[in-house]
Amino acid sequence: GGKSAAVMHGLQAARNNLVMMIDADLVNLQPHNVTALIEPVARGDVDMTFSMRSNSLFMYRWFGNDFVTGERVFSKRVIPDIAALGRLRGFELEVFLNNLVIQKQLRIRIVRWGNVVCLLKSKKFGFWAGWWADAKMTWEIIRYMTLRGVVLQYWRLLKLRR
Repeated sequence: GGKSAAVMHGLQAARNNLVMMIDADLVNLQPHNVTALIEPVARGDVDMTFSMRSNSLFMYRWFGNDFVTGERVFSKRVIPDIAALGRLRGFELEVFLNNLVIQKQLRIRIVRWGNVVCLLKSKKFGFWAGWWADAKMTWEIIRYMTLRGVVLQYWRLLKLRR
C-alpha cells in the first residue's frame, strides 16, 4: 500500500498519543536527534516538529523549513480521519500533513539535524535512476497541489514556525 498506508496502519496501532515518523534511509541518526525532535512537542511548546537534515535542499536550509521532510513528531489528534491516509498516493503524505498544520494553524518547530543526512536517490539507485526518481517525486507533489500550491504551502508553513 505504500508509505501512507504503512503510516496509517502504524497510527491505528499506536497506543500513545504522540507519534514519530522517521524515514528509513537516514545516515548518522543519533539518540540526541530523536530527543530533540520529541521534546518540543512533549513539553507542549509546539504541535509538530519537522527535521532539517544537513543535506536538505539549499533553499530549505536557507529559508529554514524542509516542508517535505519525513521526520516529524505530532499528536495523533492532528489527523482527525486516520483512514484518509490510506487514500493518499506517492509523496502526498507530507503535503497532506502540511495542509492539516495550515488549516488548524498549528505551532511548528524546525529541528536542525546537522549530523544527519538522507541518502540521495542518486546514491541509492545510480545517477540517472536517482535523477528520474527525484523528478518523479517533484512532479507528483506539483500534480497533487500545483506549483502555486507548493509555494503557498511553503510560505504559510514558514509563518507558523516557533
